[in-house]
Formats: sequence, structure tokens, C-alpha cells
Amino acid sequence: MKKYEFLILSILLAFFSCNEDDFTPLAPSISSEYYFSGTVNNDLVVINADEDNYQIHTGSSSNSDEPPIGKHDLGFTTYPFEIGDKNILIITPETEVTNKEKVLNLFPIGKLSDTDKEGFKLEYGKIVDKEEIETDIFHPIREKLIGEFSELEVVSVVEKSEDTYKIKIKFSCYLYNDKEILQGEINSAEIILRLVIN
Repeated sequence: MKKYEFLILSILLAFFSCNEDDFTPLAPSISSEYYFSGTVNNDLVVINADEDNYQIHTGSSSNSDEPPIGKHDLGFTTYPFEIGDKNILIITPETEVTNKEKVLNLFPIGKLSDTDKEGFKLEYGKIVDKEEIETDIFHPIREKLIGEFSELEVVSVVEKSEDTYKIKIKFSCYLYNDKEILQGEINSAEIILRLVIN
């Protein structure tokens, strides 16, 4: 009987002697079909679509030329947004944004050569403040870093529907501020993007 009393006492003593500093927070984990996971300046960052405020961003911009020439920007943003929210976007080189064959040619399977990855950019940012534009409407003020890829590998391109593709990319990227001063890097990153061409 004394043996069991000693065991219970030892467990209780160990439990109550722990403090908050003894607990290591769990690393963020991937829980969505579309996500970003990478080491940003030595910290693991995971962004899951549809978790918290994070949503898939699938955009394109073009001028009025025919055919429309422009860029796709793909990644994750938040809405509604809060201070501290992050965003990450991969911006493609210019192409005919509605021409399926030309857009998909930007994403050949395998590691992209320096020539192939030329024109790709990464935007990584964090909301540092909110500016009120109208009553109850806020505009995010972002700390924005622009990335230059040291490595860029297209792992897979899967057609989800007639105009929608799921693209898996691995990359490493240097991060620069608006004065082109190196601010850090993203390493061992993996991102799954949704591309819509129409």
C-alpha cells in the first residue's frame, strides 16, 4: 500500500512543480488541402486555408491590351483581418493571363532554372495596423517584404476543373524591404496554390 501512496505522491509533486515555462507550445501543423509551410527567419510558419481568417487568394491583373497581358498573384491573405495576420503571394511573370497553355507553361514540373524562374516574385507581409476608410471599414497597413527565389521547384500541377488548377511548389527565398536591404529568408518552404485561368 505504501508503494502506491509513494507513486501517487510523486506524480502529484511532479505535476504541481511544473510551471508555464516548462511547457513547449506545439508546432503549427498542416490541416488544409491548400497551405503554406516554411521556416521564416528560423521560425516555422504554417498558414492553412479556411483556418482563422486565412483564405486562398487567386487573382490576376492585366492591362487593356488584346490579348490581355498581365500577372497572376496566388497565395493566402486574410479577411476580415487583424493586426498580426500574415499574407504570402507568389506573383508570376507577365503572360497572356487568359491563355491556358501559356499560363501553364510558366509551371514546368521540376526545378526551375534561373531563366525559368526569372520574373517570379514573392510578397510576404504582416498587418501592423489598420486604417479606417469609412465607418466600420478598415484597410490593412502591411509590413511588406519582396522575395527573390534562390530555389523554385514545381512539384505537381493538377487540373481540378476546366479552368482551375492545384499547384504544389517547393522553394527557398531571400526577403528584401522596399529599400532592397536583405531582411531574412524563407527556407524549406512548401506551398499549395489554386490557379484560376479564364
